[in-house]
Amino acid sequence: ITEAELAGATSALQAVRPSLLVWQVEELENLNEGPWAASPPPAQADLAVIIYTSGTTGRPKGAMLSHGNLPSNVESCRKMLTAIDADRFVVVLPLFHSFMLCVGCFLPLLIGGSVVLIKSLHPHKSVLQEIVARQGTILPAIPQFFRTLAHTQSAEPLPLRVCLSGGASSSPVSRLAFERCDDIRSMNPSMPERRRVGSVAPTTEAAVCAE
Repeated sequence: ITEAELAGATSALQAVRPSLLVWQVEELENLNEGPWAASPPPAQADLAVIIYTSGTTGRPKGAMLSHGNLPSNVESCRKMLTAIDADRFVVVLPLFHSFMLCVGCFLPLLIGGSVVLIKSLHPHKSVLQEIVARQGTILPAIPQFFRTLAHTQSAEPLPLRVCLSGGASSSPVSRLAFERCDDIRSMNPSMPERRRVGSVAPTTEAAVCAE
């Protein structure tokens, strides 16, 4: 998906990959015309995407998400993060996992927010400089990134208002990174019987517990 002014570059890509489909944003408003008009809208239960797990606990598994799953997840994230159109989401993780796909891509689209794409995580100081320069407000990442953040110095205060950690449990070191933001609240208070905590909605929490 690109713009018409980049047609020259996309033509070169199509020459290398003839099967590549290119959509120009200027043409999207015409999708209700022609053969697309005959396509019925998908039902809530229809399959929208298959996202594969990372395979940290075994072979990667394909998670089948429906057209109802995705907007429900995104709306839950919007409520939990109190996200608004002035927010700038810092994207440091790949979009092929549901965590970043929902929080770093679909949520900004839903609310009309902005996305700060971090080109590289190295050096770590450059990541902080980019967050400050672009005034990022919401940072979804994994504990490993926050552990690195805790040991990286920044010349200016971070503009972040929400740091969201997912994918694994947070260590005491990674929690130090959250202290570098002005207003941090724990949405998942520690509970001894939990092996991994996680909120799936503002009033709903999920936990993996021993039988």
